[in-house]
Amino acid sequence: MTFVFYLIVAALTLFAFHRWVTPLSRRAAIVLLLLPLPFVGPALVTDRVYGGHDMLFLSQPWSDYAAEYGVTLPHNWYLLDQALALAPWQHAMRASLAQGEWPLWNPGMSSGDILAAGMQVAPYNPLNLLGLLLPIDLANTFSAAMIFFLAGVCTFAFARELECSEGASLVAALGFAFSGGVVFWVGWTPLSSWVLLPLVLLGVRRASFPLLTAAFALLILFGHPETMLHVVAVAGAYALFERRGIVRAIGAGVVALCLTAIFLLPFLEVLDKTWQFTLFREQSKQPFVFDSAASWRAIGATFIPYYGGASWYNLTRQWDFGMARVGSVILALAVVAAVQLWRRHEVRFFAVLAVVALLASWSALPILRKVPLLAVAKNERLGFAAAFALSMLAAMAFDECGRARPRARPGGPARPHIIIAVGVALVIATAALWPARLAFGVQPKVMLVGLAAEIAGIVLLVVPRKHAVAFVLAAIAVQRLAEDGGIYPALQRRQFYPPMPLLAKIPRDPLYRVVGTANLLIPNAASMYGLEDVRGYASMTYAPYKRTTPLWCPNSQRSYLEVTDLTLPFLSFLGVRHAITPKTMDPPPGWRVVADGRNTHLMENPGAIPRVFIPRNVRFIDDDETALTEMSAATDFAGQAWIHTANEPPRLVENGRAELRVRREGSRYEIDVEAHAPSRVVITDVAWPGWRAYLDGRRVDTEPANLAFLSVPVPVGRHHLRLIYLPASFVRGRAISFATMFVLAVTLIKRRRS
Repeated sequence: MTFVFYLIVAALTLFAFHRWVTPLSRRAAIVLLLLPLPFVGPALVTDRVYGGHDMLFLSQPWSDYAAEYGVTLPHNWYLLDQALALAPWQHAMRASLAQGEWPLWNPGMSSGDILAAGMQVAPYNPLNLLGLLLPIDLANTFSAAMIFFLAGVCTFAFARELECSEGASLVAALGFAFSGGVVFWVGWTPLSSWVLLPLVLLGVRRASFPLLTAAFALLILFGHPETMLHVVAVAGAYALFERRGIVRAIGAGVVALCLTAIFLLPFLEVLDKTWQFTLFREQSKQPFVFDSAASWRAIGATFIPYYGGASWYNLTRQWDFGMARVGSVILALAVVAAVQLWRRHEVRFFAVLAVVALLASWSALPILRKVPLLAVAKNERLGFAAAFALSMLAAMAFDECGRARPRARPGGPARPHIIIAVGVALVIATAALWPARLAFGVQPKVMLVGLAAEIAGIVLLVVPRKHAVAFVLAAIAVQRLAEDGGIYPALQRRQFYPPMPLLAKIPRDPLYRVVGTANLLIPNAASMYGLEDVRGYASMTYAPYKRTTPLWCPNSQRSYLEVTDLTLPFLSFLGVRHAITPKTMDPPPGWRVVADGRNTHLMENPGAIPRVFIPRNVRFIDDDETALTEMSAATDFAGQAWIHTANEPPRLVENGRAELRVRREGSRYEIDVEAHAPSRVVITDVAWPGWRAYLDGRRVDTEPANLAFLSVPVPVGRHHLRLIYLPASFVRGRAISFATMFVLAVTLIKRRRS
């Protein structure tokens, strides 16, 4: 099913490229169509899951059933994000759409969290939208295959634009698509937006307004702001170097921003409200500290296969991602281009880009921290740009080696002895490290295959052969597959968030939440089972919510919020009704065991406060630090709420008594209130910007409660209160995006008619 779906989508994409971007021969189209198979093929053809979701079995209750699902140790510990974040985010997007809502709100994590505004869920990414036609587990495999495919197709098109032969363009396509960065990050669809770099550069070179607009819009919709910044920086440098298309590029960028305003404006609205915004800004002010050991690991991983051991055997944490790693054949050709073809215009640009990007990927270019915006970016990810630049250099050198439609170029033909020297040096370095690398998971048979492919590829570049292109492509694929082919497992579908008996016993009450102690029921995973967690693992965290964490997870030692003490009163305020705990843990005061798993308890907290309630007293306050101090000493959050307002003088007052009837659907609350006196209704969803309250159909203001949550004043009498998460920035952005699409459609129709 997944393979057929991929073939249909990829074939239509190739037709579109052939019709409107770059003509392709049948041979090139077939190679590009099948390009993902060396890596994704086993999962794609057999309908398996290409991802690290077996990481789930490190945590109870799943670890108790690991043997039954054929899991021993997770395949690759670096793939944790796919189990904790990426799949749950996509699940939340699907749930929102199934309820007839825009994908704006995620109730399943962090006591309610933003969805589309966090960007990395990328709900408008065409790959994610197409993936909706597949089950969520197979959508991961389809997306990975498409990332490999797009990397190859876009690179091929750009190489053809530089007048490389089809054979050389395919060499570049495999070089970039099979580079270390693409192979490792292919499961992180947002970061994989780097594969659009060649498409953006193609638009710049052609000064094509439509192509640039489409490329920029896709770059934004893939949902990784840092990659947008880096790609635009490289494209800007290329435009200045070529001295063409600058005005059109700026115009296309403006139109792309308007097209994607529905996505961008909500992100910009919340950006400075996040904890990460302040953190990264402070980190950018700190002095640069050069880590020589890390830089040497990155350098070694770039040039020498298996330098840090096998990429899928990383318990020692010595392996480096090697984002610029392209393999010995591509490296040898790139060196030939830089040495022998330097007088060629394009070679100079890509040689300089390769050097600068390599230094950045090795964390050896501190000057980037002086550049606005780049100061807060992870510039080591410019390794993607280095891999692309090396692949383009390799394509230009390949043509000069006389293997595929040779052309005369400035600087004369490439000299075989350079290729031989570079290739031999890399092979010797690999062989010399063999004994040491065996201790880090490198299998002798795999290493021998990789070495044989390296040697064959180098020989084929200097010894004339009739079918050199096919053999060189095969050598590149085999060597890269031998080195990085084991990063991702092909999991059985039953291993993807399998049913857990203990989780099935938890009531799906929309007014309460769950938690796991320590590393149990790892954050976000609960949402895959229709449960909602107070913990979260996200790229953006609401700063006031982060400030409350000392009240309910003060001893967290992990990269995600970690609850270790169920007696903390703030957990009851957050509506934590159930908790997964080890059997060795006795029920805290007020809690009780309601079900047993194999090695875990399911505990219930009868004192949990519903997510919509009327506190007995209200403390009006205008200072967050004072509120946080007083909340730290509180023991009964049903008895008192801290309302942050400038409309009332700081004081403690009795809250009016009222009865509530609450119905919740998605991000919407429908609350019937019968108030016997003026009351404050408290809703324990995080107060991200964008909440709207309507009292009897009339818009009213919300007020922050307990630093990070919601409250609404209600007068005496019977009223209907409605809350919905619908940011004004989204409404404005939607209008701008739809208007821009309409104008572009009308313009296109008029041009066709004329």
